[in-house]
Order: sequence, then structure tokens, then C-alpha cells
Amino acid sequence: MTEREREREEEADGKAVETASVISAQVNMGDKKKKKATAYKLINENRVNFVCYADYREEKEIHSVVKRILDKIKADIDFNRLLDVHQQQANKK
Repeated sequence: MTEREREREEEADGKAVETASVISAQVNMGDKKKKKATAYKLINENRVNFVCYADYREEKEIHSVVKRILDKIKADIDFNRLLDVHQQQANKK
């Protein structure tokens, strides 16, 4: 594995940890309107990307969001590996 590939994997691992910590964070307030307003404020301030109810059953939104985030991280890693292979091939010629 090249240094560049290691850096990309570390970056992807960091994104996964950051995503997991954002998802696990909970707004602990009294009423639903205040919670919703706070959640949307966090999105508008670019502090979070998604707001979902903390219902982790498979058919619920948070399950879908987490799954898609992980799929994207894997796709980014796969793409970067493919890019590196082609760049290495080009450098050999």
C-alpha cells in the first residue's frame, strides 16, 4: 500500500468516526418544536449533515442514512485506489 493510499484510508476512517459521533449526539431538550428547531439550526450552521430520530430499526431513516454514509466512504476508498493504480501505470510509461 502506498503512502497516498494509507493517507486516504486514514482520512476515510476519520470521516467515519466523525459521522458516528455526529449521529450519536442527541439534543436533550423538552419539547419537539424546540428539538426540531435546534436540529435544523445545526444543519444551517453546517455543524451536522443529517437529522434523524434515534430509532435504529432497519426500516427507519437513521439506518438508511448510516448505511449510505458507509457505502459512500467505501466507494471513495475504492475510487481512490483505482485512481492510484491508473496514475502508477501512467508514471511507468
